[in-house]
Amino acid sequence: MIIASHYKSKRSIVLESYAIRAEFILNPGGKLVSLINRETNSLLYKSIQKQVFVFITGFLLAFLVSCCAFDTPRAIKLVDSGESNYSIVIPSNPNKQERRAAVLFHDYVRQVSGCNLPIVHHIEDGSSGIFIKEKGNITYDGYRIRTDKNGSIYIDGGKSKGCIYGVITILDKYVGCHLYTPDFKIIPKNKDIRLPYIELADSSVNENRMIHLATKEFSQDQDLLDWHRISVDYNFAHHTFNSFVPWENYFNEHPEYFALVNGKRIPEQLCLSNREVLRLVIKKLKEQTVANPEVVYWPVAQNDSEVYCECDDCNKIIAEEKSPSGPVIRFVNEVAKQFPDKIIPTFAYQYSQPAPAVVKPAENVQITLCSFTVNRSKPIAADTCANSSRFMKDLVDWGKISNRICVWDYTCNFSYFPAPYPNLHVLQPNIQLFAKNNVVDHYQQADIRTGNAFAELKLYLTSRLLWNPDIDVSAVMNEFLTQLEQY
Repeated sequence: MIIASHYKSKRSIVLESYAIRAEFILNPGGKLVSLINRETNSLLYKSIQKQVFVFITGFLLAFLVSCCAFDTPRAIKLVDSGESNYSIVIPSNPNKQERRAAVLFHDYVRQVSGCNLPIVHHIEDGSSGIFIKEKGNITYDGYRIRTDKNGSIYIDGGKSKGCIYGVITILDKYVGCHLYTPDFKIIPKNKDIRLPYIELADSSVNENRMIHLATKEFSQDQDLLDWHRISVDYNFAHHTFNSFVPWENYFNEHPEYFALVNGKRIPEQLCLSNREVLRLVIKKLKEQTVANPEVVYWPVAQNDSEVYCECDDCNKIIAEEKSPSGPVIRFVNEVAKQFPDKIIPTFAYQYSQPAPAVVKPAENVQITLCSFTVNRSKPIAADTCANSSRFMKDLVDWGKISNRICVWDYTCNFSYFPAPYPNLHVLQPNIQLFAKNNVVDHYQQADIRTGNAFAELKLYLTSRLLWNPDIDVSAVMNEFLTQLEQY
């Protein structure tokens, strides 16, 4: 005979059978601890033990099922027959991304269901809301979504666009809003919107993820850019030496400001060992930063030319550093000292691609390494051609001395942009390689425009690889192509 007692305060089940006493305690973590004291002979024990095991197994299964049924929340009725009790709640003094995230949530819920969720700064205690707020303890562009027992949803975001990406995750994953291209968008129609209870967080290994969008239909579709998590406010490295010291203004009177090449001063590059050049660049940059205090990235980068200064002072630095990048990094480091709250991008490009042997980039100097010469038919790490091997060495060398590297990657056909350029198979291994070598920023020069070969698919795939280099590429491509086929 087996007797099960009632639940005790510690959720114990006490079982008694003849001379056997078994106590089962269900601890708060959900693990079952059994304590069995044998007080009879082994034959009797084994017979009764079998009965106890059968009973307890059945009892526990029933108990666990009932717990699951009791503890698992029902789906959230965000919108029911076109109506909702929910409000979108943002801080009383919301920043740009909090406002943008709230408007996105409101607009797409309205497009799907016809329901207008009010955007407010406060709701009564006990009311249900979608709370959107930037939080300082979340990674840049990252987000965290959670649901409380009353069905309120909390979307917390890191700086820049974390709140926006959290909102889009809900709209895309749970509401069914998918934005693929400017002309290919799926917005379902449903008077009822149900959400599960959500607990998830995500962030990217890359801080800035920029893709060259060649036409306005792509570059000015802000919702599409946010769905693809593409950075648009990132002032990446570009050729700025001439804007700081224009040769038109200075070359005739001060040729010593410019590069000495084959014994002759030419205006194509600056002489980076000249202290007056340094003074002029700092002065100009101070004027620009004062006029635009919100801008973080301020490129100080060589002109687009293969020549560099060969004067005695510059050559001395090149010899010490074993690379023409030596004068560049020493010069840019001096500039960066004056702007500790800004990031100063500069190039590792053409003559400055090999890393210096001695000097290291300052913490607020970003190295933009350009993959202009590599073979595009194979992953860089697997390719043995001279250009790819040289780039691979430079990537590793820069990764050893800098934690802030941007790769300017050329993923289109420069000979003829619309021509087929079958390099989709190398995107993932290359982006994974970059991530392993301290690359945290990207400028993908993919020339995305309607009419270029597989441009829309390349945009979709590249943007997701920049967010997470370890995605299932086949699954992502199949999703895009399947949806497009049904469109």
